[in-house]
Amino acid sequence: MLVEVAKLGRPLAIFPLPFGPLGKLDQYRRRAARWLYAPPGGSGLDGLRAALRSVGQALRLLPRTRDFTAVHKLLIDSGLAVPAGGDIPAPRGEVPNDMPVVVRRVHELLEA
Repeated sequence: MLVEVAKLGRPLAIFPLPFGPLGKLDQYRRRAARWLYAPPGGSGLDGLRAALRSVGQALRLLPRTRDFTAVHKLLIDSGLAVPAGGDIPAPRGEVPNDMPVVVRRVHELLEA
């Protein structure tokens, strides 16, 4: 819903989400999973990430997960939202059209 509000150009303030039962450790796990499951970037780390991902999946250590704090940070850094608790100015950023990127990524996943 946050992205829909930003896309409408409405003022948006975001309350930080509480950490899970594991606290900061859970946030580090989410960041690691985000890095592991990122699309290949054409660097030498792609092979390492694929190997670590395979081991993590086999041991059920780092399943895919959502990192909502990354979405919050992206919206705030883009000027589309502000942290809750202060004045809520009008958004100063624009929501990019990511549809072509998403469609290409879905096609890549279906072909793999």
